[in-house]
Amino acid sequence: MKTFKTILRIFILLLLLISCKSETDDTPENEFNEYIGNVVLTNEQEVETFGANNYTSISGSLSIELDTNTNNDLSPLLSLNTIGGDLFINNCDDLPHINGLSNINSVGGDLTIGLNPVLTNLDGLSSLISVGENLLLSSNFTLTNLDGLSSLTSVGGYLNFVSNHTLINLNGLSSLTSVGGYLNINFNHALINLNGLNSLSSVGEWVSISTNDALTSLVGLSGLTSIGTAFAVGYNNALTNLDGLNSLTSVGGNAEIISNSTLTNFCGLTDLITNNGLAGTFLSIQNAYNPTQQDIIDGNCSQ
Repeated sequence: MKTFKTILRIFILLLLLISCKSETDDTPENEFNEYIGNVVLTNEQEVETFGANNYTSISGSLSIELDTNTNNDLSPLLSLNTIGGDLFINNCDDLPHINGLSNINSVGGDLTIGLNPVLTNLDGLSSLISVGENLLLSSNFTLTNLDGLSSLTSVGGYLNFVSNHTLINLNGLSSLTSVGGYLNINFNHALINLNGLNSLSSVGEWVSISTNDALTSLVGLSGLTSIGTAFAVGYNNALTNLDGLNSLTSVGGNAEIISNSTLTNFCGLTDLITNNGLAGTFLSIQNAYNPTQQDIIDGNCSQ
């Protein structure tokens, strides 16, 4: 009887040990050190406190909106490699760089970086490969380049660059091959060319390139073959030709070329139009030269 009780106790103990091991192995927080929920960081203390946990991922969103005069060291966040939801970096008045985010390789939702007046580069995102939804860069008035996005290959939603007044080029996007939503490049007054988009082959929705005062060339779009809906090129006063659109074979909607005051050469659209690749209408007004669709078909694509 005593032997039976001893065996029973051992059996129960083994069951408890197996149960504990199973619970530990199946819990995401223990295996991956994932933070479940959303995180908002507004000051140095919050960054340090959260970073001390060495989380490798966040199931929800991470919002960084640092107060003025806050120590802007994001290095306590170096353990992070995945954001399941959105990543917001907004309204950080004294943030010059985001180097503490250099191990993040994917953002499941939106990546929004806006209204950071002293942010000069995005080098801290050098490991980022994919953005599941939208990427917005807006009103970062000292941002000069996108070199930190050199590993980015896909954006599931829209790609939107607006009012980054010192952004000179898009060279950091050289690995980007597809944009699932729209592509919008507007009011970037120092932007000279679109050369960083050479690998981009398709845009799921529309393309708008407007009011970029220094833009002289669209050659950076030379790999673009299809646009899901429409495209518009307007109010780019230094743009003289559309040569970067030579590879474009399919546009699902309209093409509007409006108010580019020095634009005289539309020959970059010849293949698209002569091969019936434009599903909608063609509109050219208030440019230095305004050919009709038939003009382009007839070979009168420039002046």
